[in-house]
Amino acid sequence: NGESAFVLRGGGGAVRSEIRYDGVTEGLSLRLFGGAGTLRNEISLNADGSISINGQPLLTGGESVLADPGYQVFGNGLILQWLNAAAGRGVPVFAAFPMTFPNAVFGVVTGESNGDAVVTAVTASGVSLQGPAGAEAPNTSAFCLSIGY
Repeated sequence: NGESAFVLRGGGGAVRSEIRYDGVTEGLSLRLFGGAGTLRNEISLNADGSISINGQPLLTGGESVLADPGYQVFGNGLILQWLNAAAGRGVPVFAAFPMTFPNAVFGVVTGESNGDAVVTAVTASGVSLQGPAGAEAPNTSAFCLSIGY
């Protein structure tokens, strides 16, 4: 049937836990049993990248670009996006997200890549960053992590 299992037994030979691979669905599951040998909990890692606990979806696989800039779309519609972007000297400069958020942006968190860039605006399609003003001001950039759906 394409299945293989690694079984851990407790006192008296009762099955306590089991790691099972299903060759048909190519899924992997961890099954935890109670004292009477009844199944208490099952965590499944499915071939499509989804995770479920006791048959209920926890995390489903989705589209991603693992680069800079990049993004991850989760099965529930949540989207994480990231990019490194230059900031304007005393004026906002727009940096486009890798993809436009279809519904809303919850927010953007920045970390310094180089200098003191600040977020001046956030839209569904990108973020505006501004660095210090003046001819002597250094070129600045920031790493941006955005979350939305």
